[in-house]
Amino acid sequence: MTDKRTINQNRRLYWLLGELDLKDCVGELVMRFTGNRTEHTSEMSFIECMNLIRYLDQFVHKAQEHPHRQPKGVIDKHRKGVLKAITEYGKLCGLKWEADYVKGVACRAAGCDRFNDIKDGDLVRIYNEFCRKQSAARARQEAAKNALPTISLN
Repeated sequence: MTDKRTINQNRRLYWLLGELDLKDCVGELVMRFTGNRTEHTSEMSFIECMNLIRYLDQFVHKAQEHPHRQPKGVIDKHRKGVLKAITEYGKLCGLKWEADYVKGVACRAAGCDRFNDIKDGDLVRIYNEFCRKQSAARARQEAAKNALPTISLN
């Protein structure tokens, strides 16, 4: 066949296979879309590859329309945890931050414009980061306290 699949088709095909976790089934899918002619993507025609990509694309789009979401209560707990962790870090640094400022810090850390748009995975990451910052701030405070010379007043 002279109308082989293109490099861009190959990239898209393997991206879709990875997204759908179907890399183990490549041969079976290729056989189905080539009419049992071959099981190698490199031997697919442009049209065969296009049809396979369209077929796989519909499953990726369905998954994006109905993403698996955490129950609302879990996400709310994570949001509250992030706010508390950032506020506590501010206190350890000797700062008192308003709620809007704390939300802004979380938004910048997540790369979002609105606090409620932060994804659950990002909330967990931000929470863990500010817990580490709290530990480091406590260690600095302890080191500074131990470094001060003790003065005895006799």
